[in-house]
Amino acid sequence: MQLEQDLYIRLIETTDQTAVITREEFISTTDKIIKRWLNEANEDVPFVVLTCGEKDMGKSIFTRYLINRALDHINSTFGLTYFDCDIGQCEFTIGDCLSYTDIETPLLGPPCSHIKSNAKSDRLLYYGFVSPQPAPVRYLQYVNRLRQLWNIDHKNANKKRSMIVVNTMGWVTGLGLELLKEKICMFSPNVVIQLRNTLVSHQDRNKMPDLTLEWLLRQPVFAPYRDKIKMNNKRQQDYDGQLSYEYIKVQSAAVSDPIHR
Repeated sequence: MQLEQDLYIRLIETTDQTAVITREEFISTTDKIIKRWLNEANEDVPFVVLTCGEKDMGKSIFTRYLINRALDHINSTFGLTYFDCDIGQCEFTIGDCLSYTDIETPLLGPPCSHIKSNAKSDRLLYYGFVSPQPAPVRYLQYVNRLRQLWNIDHKNANKKRSMIVVNTMGWVTGLGLELLKEKICMFSPNVVIQLRNTLVSHQDRNKMPDLTLEWLLRQPVFAPYRDKIKMNNKRQQDYDGQLSYEYIKVQSAAVSDPIHR
């Protein structure tokens, strides 16, 4: 027990920034998502929630909170799956991997504290790098393959009204943004949650844009990947159908050096 406490303290003390999100916004956003999932999901098509945002915006905290709240509704009818597309900061596996895991127990604490409670990922693909930059086309191929594997596994198992929570990387500019746009098209989410820093200046050219559906449909596709898989270049006809998602912006504030030593 003492070792676990010491480890937790070190994890906190080595963090330079923390994301602060108001409790009311946490609750109202998760309640809205869960209500839609319970009302709209069916056995053939999952209800997909994709979370995105720059690093240190609180994506992991928000995602764990959403999952833990959703666990109250898991039964023989409803299921919950976590897709991990962040190969540099994996939740259930070592780095360099993409995976999906069916969740049945709460996620309490950092990744090292809950790997044991969910013994293994249901599917794991070894990518080999902690960043997609060396091989972005292969990275997207692995993401799409993981999505296809879930579809196959779901058809072969007892079907449930599933919610899939997709975790993405904090690299959201340049090539990172191109990969994120393509992942949104792949998963065709019902909801896109974007965590934004309220302290970032509107004049900052490097900030992440608002990933609304209207914005995405005006953007060019990632041609190297589309050419590789010989796919059309119209976002409106992507993958499993036409894109249509609700965009929710969650405001957070990155506070520097929150720990007073």
